[in-house]
Amino acid sequence: MAIVRAPLKSDAAVKRIRWCVCVFLLFLALGTSEAADAGSGGNWIDVTVTSIAVCTSKTCPPKGSVIVGLSAMATGAPPPCSNGYRDHVIIDVSTAAGAFAAQLFQHSAETGSKLMVTGTGTCDLDSRFETLGVVSELIATAPN
Repeated sequence: MAIVRAPLKSDAAVKRIRWCVCVFLLFLALGTSEAADAGSGGNWIDVTVTSIAVCTSKTCPPKGSVIVGLSAMATGAPPPCSNGYRDHVIIDVSTAAGAFAAQLFQHSAETGSKLMVTGTGTCDLDSRFETLGVVSELIATAPN
């Protein structure tokens, strides 16, 4: 009796499924945190990452944050405190959701994938940058 194995999905499909699951988990994690009050801040749709700065020293407060540059200015209602940096968000990487969000931004920087980003409407990590609320990768699908 021969054992027949079902064909595995392509690597691209498996990666797409993993990212969908990871984005779902990120939304779940953010949904249970204070950052879930996103939507009252800036919005960026269909943007790419232009820069990533990791603050690890006392000269770059707050320690343990990541500042991400985006390819467009925020729309919606970004807070006045972010006037000089409407194309940036800051992430607190001391939380699991923040660390995952930073990883998603890094992935986007490496691959050029498009993102949808929402800020919290506050500059509570750094008085110059809007704090990240939600980030999701826009995954292109092939037409049927």
